[in-house]
Amino acid sequence: MVWFPDGPGGDQFEEKEFRGPLSIILSEAIGYIERNYLNETVVKYPHKPEAKRFWNFPIGAIEEAGLKLKDRPHFLASHLKPALKAGLMEMTLPNKPTSRHQRYRRTAAGEALAEQIERRNAGK
Repeated sequence: MVWFPDGPGGDQFEEKEFRGPLSIILSEAIGYIERNYLNETVVKYPHKPEAKRFWNFPIGAIEEAGLKLKDRPHFLASHLKPALKAGLMEMTLPNKPTSRHQRYRRTAAGEALAEQIERRNAGK
């Protein structure tokens, strides 16, 4: 995870790496975002017994995005299989697709696309 405090294209950045199974990575990443980047503001209205809470980022959307990736069937159908079919990702053990040691890596086409996206985002 990379955070640019000065916004996209800034010279300074903070980087945090998470390792392990996808479910652990997502859980740790969401917790890290909540602890380090989310700020909650509580507004108490005069003469009312309740208060309203506001966040600087849409925490619900962040959690929902993480949950969609944690759901293995959704992740496979919506992300991994299309990337494999498009030639953007490849199996490290193509002859053993169901091996517990199976990993995936970007192909040259996947790397080129990632660089293209990175350049486009840096120009914004």
